Amino acid sequence: MKKIYVVFGLVAIVATVFVFSGFVSKQTPRYHDPSELVQLQAAMMASGELTQAENGLFGGSGKCAGCHGSDIQEYSMITADGWDVNVTDHWRSSIKANSAKDPFWRAKVSHETTVNPTNAVELEDKCTSCHAPLGHFGAHFDGADHYSMEMLAVDSLGLDGISCVACHQQAPENIGNFFSGELEWKEDTVYGQYGGPEDPQPLFGQPMTSFVGYEPVFGEHISKSETCAGCHTLITNTADLDGNLTGNTFVEQATYHEWLNSIYAEPQDPEAAECQGCH
Repeated sequence: MKKIYVVFGLVAIVATVFVFSGFVSKQTPRYHDPSELVQLQAAMMASGELTQAENGLFGGSGKCAGCHGSDIQEYSMITADGWDVNVTDHWRSSIKANSAKDPFWRAKVSHETTVNPTNAVELEDKCTSCHAPLGHFGAHFDGADHYSMEMLAVDSLGLDGISCVACHQQAPENIGNFFSGELEWKEDTVYGQYGGPEDPQPLFGQPMTSFVGYEPVFGEHISKSETCAGCHTLITNTADLDGNLTGNTFVEQATYHEWLNSIYAEPQDPEAAECQGCH
């Protein structure tokens, strides 16, 4: 009997708070009947929940989904015509959410380390800094010398890809001057575009601090292209066919610098736009 009471107690709690980050769909179905809610929970568990794991620096996307996912009470993130636009569902099917699982990227890393086995450790450590930042930087923060593809394979935080805090936990100091996967983070703090000096209402951060341990603060940099610079300009060291470093570098991508030198980076230009304005 105790087990039955526990089950029904959990269902009642889940039904009154916010549940799951629902299936990826154009419009998330709504469930009112408790039996349907239980069925949805079972289906969600079978399909794979977002991770709630933690390391010394980060927490997984599942911790954010409680408030920023689908709300079965239909109070938040529902448009006037009934569409569920919660950010968790939109993110979890994106290229960022799948950055550490992308088979093309994995194949490319495998090819690079096969061709250049002498530098395999350095290559994997560099590649995971942008494709699996929660695992990579969390491991280094906790004292690891490197972060490998083997470590990634069993790390739910690494497999969370470019998760929520991968952007929102970036420190504002000297932002836009870090490249090639060299990033800096602020512990226990997440930055957002709300709560700034022009917003009529101050941030009410107590729920987030209580539930997930992050203090939400206004960060002007979150809406600026500089936040993207750390990974979207990649300059790597070159090596010869024997794996010896040549002393030269190669620009693998310079998306941020392409933007920086375009009309879109000119504040007075009518076509000015930040990366986030499109993406």
